[in-house]
Amino acid sequence: MYLGYSLDMKSIFQIAAFLIATSFVTSYSLAQDAAYLSHLEKITTINSYTPEKSSKHERGTKIIEDRIIDRKNRVIGDVLDVGFDQKGGILALEVELNKIKRSIDPIFIDYKTLEIESAGNGFRTGFNRDQIEEMLSSLRKSSNTTHKSLGGISIQKLLDADVKKSEIQKIGKISDVLFDSVGSRAEYLFINMNYNGLRGAGVAIPFDQARFIKKGNTLEVLVDDALARAMDEYVRNRL
Repeated sequence: MYLGYSLDMKSIFQIAAFLIATSFVTSYSLAQDAAYLSHLEKITTINSYTPEKSSKHERGTKIIEDRIIDRKNRVIGDVLDVGFDQKGGILALEVELNKIKRSIDPIFIDYKTLEIESAGNGFRTGFNRDQIEEMLSSLRKSSNTTHKSLGGISIQKLLDADVKKSEIQKIGKISDVLFDSVGSRAEYLFINMNYNGLRGAGVAIPFDQARFIKKGNTLEVLVDDALARAMDEYVRNRL
């Protein structure tokens, strides 16, 4: 039955555009909600046993006080920093080999090249003290290259680094980096929230869920909006 209504082509296109835009917004909103719920579930599981206090994890603040030992378990120096890839894998150590040669400056050593592995009493290299001493000259020369390969991601750079969402709004600071139980890789970032009324409440998130942006001599840590929302929700529910 004809009701006397008619639509010109311009009106039809406007209605179609509105319906498409509405559909896009709805789909985006649903995707964001799904990501938020997934993040919230992971965060709740991770933080259920207070990982920052658990023996399941080595704390980065402790690891940078560790020693480096040779393959015969002799101490050859001190660990000053640990450098990572974007997923938390260890790439290099900054060390002071003061038990080999006291006057040597700190150097960065490649984790794989020196066959380094985490040990209960520090980091163990696959070489003995005499071999390391013979390698000192080449280790010094390669130190700068090793350092540059890290992209600025290390324990020292991460500690007290700003955590932001959407590259703009600060939501907290990193207070520690949590490793697996033997200190072989970084698993979580422990963040003190300082956002929207929260003051210092802590939450651990997976290391590989953050992005790391080098800003001059500092490091910024970015999380997406869905993860930031889940962090906020978890901390508020725990207060």
